[in-house]
Amino acid sequence: MSEGMSTWALPEPEFVRLRWTLRFEAPFMARGYLGSAFRGLLGHGLRQTACVTRARECKGCLLMSSCVHARLFEGGLKGGQVPYVLAPPVTRNQLFSPGDSFPLEMTLISPAHKDLAYLVQAFQRAGKLGLGREHVPFSLDDLEWLDLESEAWNGLGSGGQVSLSVRAGRPTAPPVPSRVHVRLVTPLRLKRRKQLVGPREFDSALLLEALAYRSFAIAGQRPSKALLEAMRYAVRPVQGRLYWADWARYSSRQHTPMKVGGVMGEMVLDTTGLEPWWPMLWTGQWLHLGRFTSMGLGRYMLEKAQ
Repeated sequence: MSEGMSTWALPEPEFVRLRWTLRFEAPFMARGYLGSAFRGLLGHGLRQTACVTRARECKGCLLMSSCVHARLFEGGLKGGQVPYVLAPPVTRNQLFSPGDSFPLEMTLISPAHKDLAYLVQAFQRAGKLGLGREHVPFSLDDLEWLDLESEAWNGLGSGGQVSLSVRAGRPTAPPVPSRVHVRLVTPLRLKRRKQLVGPREFDSALLLEALAYRSFAIAGQRPSKALLEAMRYAVRPVQGRLYWADWARYSSRQHTPMKVGGVMGEMVLDTTGLEPWWPMLWTGQWLHLGRFTSMGLGRYMLEKAQ
């Protein structure tokens, strides 16, 4: 490791991790990944909850600077970053019966957690609007938040009686293992020199760069060239199986199915030289990487490799 590499100042965003337990009130067939569907439905619920003008779009509205819908759904962080990440379970052709529950995790980046009351109301309205093109109704059965220090889930209430006492924080990374197993759970969509990065081009340097861009973007900044150069020097061989996956999503704005692809699979990294960025790599599990993080893309999980 070159001298001074351990002194890089990296943004450390605070956030709240939530788990919404939804209960279907009619049969529902989850034909694909539901991140896009829930994102669109949440936007409709927030608009019904917070919009006072009832305009069809936010552009040009004089109230945008103080509107909760605009702040949460249209990009309320510095640089226009959306302050939430949806992380529904990966479902494909799974049938849910009436009464079945559906756990939907969500990261709220500080200070967006202060608007939790609006989100609760938005999810309740979204349940009445219904999920998918069939508009299947659901209810908000339970809400929990993750204590990042104890790693324990804490209940916030159910049945419409919800406490809003949550606190933002940062996860504490465990000691750096000598080798780490990285599992890309949802497609990681990255661009380099205006070209999509495929599995052959993906390496640990690009992983670190994506982490840096994500962390700095949340803070409304850009990583320095010196930092990015140091990360490229820290590149380690990648062992594993990576592949390209195209997932379908339905665009309610364009009223058409669309494909959203990215790199998926598994890889094992030797962490030698990556120690300065290990905390950032650990935190990224809750923040996701690349494009379309708001609907849950770019999610990865870390495990100690044997």
